[in-house]
Amino acid sequence: MTEKEIWGFVDECLENYPANLARLDTMKKNLQILRMRGDVQAQNYVRIYNNDSRTRHSDPVPIYVESIQRIEKEIERLTQITEPITRMIEDLRSPYSLDSSLNSDFLEIMGLGYFGRNNVASILDTTGMSRAGYFRKKKQLAGLARSYLGL
Repeated sequence: MTEKEIWGFVDECLENYPANLARLDTMKKNLQILRMRGDVQAQNYVRIYNNDSRTRHSDPVPIYVESIQRIEKEIERLTQITEPITRMIEDLRSPYSLDSSLNSDFLEIMGLGYFGRNNVASILDTTGMSRAGYFRKKKQLAGLARSYLGL
């Protein structure tokens, strides 16, 4: 990845964090449902495939396994990009933080800019930050996120 691609990825991780958390939750529920359904279907599997009839059924096991693997892979990918951001947010909110003023600015930028997707003018009006100060802090925040993401 080039530097530009890395910074773009970090921005994307921050912007999509709330949606990725929701998607991760949905994927975990889907996996749980699929596994429960599989337990019931496994009981039927023996009955269907061990019968003496000459009818052929397509084998659902490979489809089932492939579905589980695809969902597990997506859960792993989403976890890798959401857990570091979650830890960063927790650390920024920590009362033991070294620079609570800067952390509060970072949290505002995340909430209004990345998660809320407000435009810059609206963010500056709400926070009272200068334009230069906002962009400087946004860059610092992205750098912090980059370090949490291990990039």
